[in-house]
Amino acid sequence: MNDPSAIFAQPSEVLDGSPAPEGDPAIPSDQHQHQPSGSDSDSDSDSDTAAGPAAEDALLKAFAPPAPTADAPPPPAPQQQPFPQPYPYPYPGWAAQPPGGWSGFAITSLVLGIIGVACCLWAGAIGFGIAALRTIPVRNQRGRGMAVAGLVLGCLWGLLVIAGATVAALNRSEDGGVRRPDSQAFRPGTVSVDQLHPGDCFARPKDLDRATKLAVLPCSAAHYGEVFATAELPGGDYPGERKVADEAEKLCSAGREQYTMDTLAVPDDVDVFSSYPQKAGWTWADDHGVTCVYTVAGAERTGSLRRDAGNLTAEQLTYLKAVRAFNAAEDHSPDEEEPADDPAAFQAWAKELADGADAELAALEAGTWNSRARQPVAELAAAVREEAAHLRAAAAAADPVVIDRELVAARRGAVALKAMAVRSALGLATVFDGHGSGGAGTGGAGSGSGPAPVGYRG
Repeated sequence: MNDPSAIFAQPSEVLDGSPAPEGDPAIPSDQHQHQPSGSDSDSDSDSDTAAGPAAEDALLKAFAPPAPTADAPPPPAPQQQPFPQPYPYPYPGWAAQPPGGWSGFAITSLVLGIIGVACCLWAGAIGFGIAALRTIPVRNQRGRGMAVAGLVLGCLWGLLVIAGATVAALNRSEDGGVRRPDSQAFRPGTVSVDQLHPGDCFARPKDLDRATKLAVLPCSAAHYGEVFATAELPGGDYPGERKVADEAEKLCSAGREQYTMDTLAVPDDVDVFSSYPQKAGWTWADDHGVTCVYTVAGAERTGSLRRDAGNLTAEQLTYLKAVRAFNAAEDHSPDEEEPADDPAAFQAWAKELADGADAELAALEAGTWNSRARQPVAELAAAVREEAAHLRAAAAAADPVVIDRELVAARRGAVALKAMAVRSALGLATVFDGHGSGGAGTGGAGSGSGPAPVGYRG
């Protein structure tokens, strides 16, 4: 049997490649150790127990690191890593960004705000201003002040447009047109006939009866026609052309009295033309509008024929209102030439004239007149008082001879001449430029039918 010490010496040689040092006990190996039987086993067990601590020390020494020698340097002490220093402010990725330039939205808003009234650009000014205020902080751009200015200007333009539209809507007349207070408020350009309004003057068309569009001009320029009234006929079924024409004539007559209160200012060569709907337009286009126009028979004229509260003095208005009732009665003269032909008609006419004369006398005496007109007005009032007495007598008479005599006596008072003196003092027209002579007036002097006027005041 081999020596057991040789077996325990093998691991030491295997571990470090050198023979085990002398005197060190061999490392036991359980894998190669055999247990003998009998007493040998007990003696071996005692020797193993005694040699156990020595074997463990030899094993620890075998695996321990080599001991330092006298001349070997000591191992370096462990170096402590320095604490990482913070990055200088600002941190990477947080660097201050330079301004990104001017905001295009802000510039656009300011430009549109300046010219905002054109084509409703004010709405764009508001929209671009809001967009600029929202994007400038995100993009770090400049132009906040321009955005605010554009937004404010856009809002102001919007308010002005809304206010103008509201005023225009409130001032619309029943026929859909805009009321304009004077003849200077015209709209130059070509417009439809149904878009004409009082105070519009227009150039001569090729055919006024068939014209659908007219060239509107300022009345201070040479023109052919001047609109003095517009109106609407009642709705319903078409009443026939004759009735429509008669209603249009009545409406134009009333409109002329309002537009040209001083009827003597209308020249003799001016005619009245009325445009009214035909059956097709009435039925299919719901056209009920009437347009009343002054037209010039000869050459074109300049200036407006408007004579109303817009361009007359208080004294002129007082006089024209005073004589209105008598002049209206004068235009209602009977169709017959003599009272004998229809005494009742002449009686009724005389009564209407007397009522008009009484109303005129009351207005003349109650009015306030300047120093130049005071004496002519007093003379006219005395003549009107005498005239009214004869007219009352004619209205009360049943005999045609008496009626004719009293009407002639009323004409002898020369009321018409005294009325011209008052007109001259007040600065009104003094010539019968068209009353009943085929011009703007109807009936009266020179009408060719009915009796001569009693005393037309103009």
